[in-house]
Amino acid sequence: MRQEDPIYAHHSPNGGTIWYITRFAEVTAVLKDNDHFVKDIRHTLPPEAKPPRKSAMHRLINENMLFADPPDHTRLRALVNQAFTPRRVEQLAPRIQQITDELLDGIAAAGQADLIADFALPMPVRIIAEMLGIPAEDQAQVADWSQAIISPGSEI
Repeated sequence: MRQEDPIYAHHSPNGGTIWYITRFAEVTAVLKDNDHFVKDIRHTLPPEAKPPRKSAMHRLINENMLFADPPDHTRLRALVNQAFTPRRVEQLAPRIQQITDELLDGIAAAGQADLIADFALPMPVRIIAEMLGIPAEDQAQVADWSQAIISPGSEI
């Protein structure tokens, strides 16, 4: 994609368009340009239009920091940052290393891996789940929910 179509518009089955931007320079430009690009789909509507009514569950899942624009994103990020101070991250380092080692050992034992499914998704989910006190037996479900929330075009 990076070589052939670095800015790609995918038209989802629900009629929306999902943009994939694959080059570092373009991604950086988009992330820094809050005047022309938004993450919150409600900001794509004309001012006179009312956003469609969504269920309370939809709002709880889809109206979060991942899909928020400034100033909401800035406010929410400041709250989250309180849990990830340098001191707190340093305290977590041994457990993060242990989780990393466990995941890598599993990959080595299997002899192959899907980097996202076997490492990049479970590592932060396990760390954050532990920080929130979610029992190990429930973490796979949390990982499934997390993946559904961040999947492009998902409607939960």
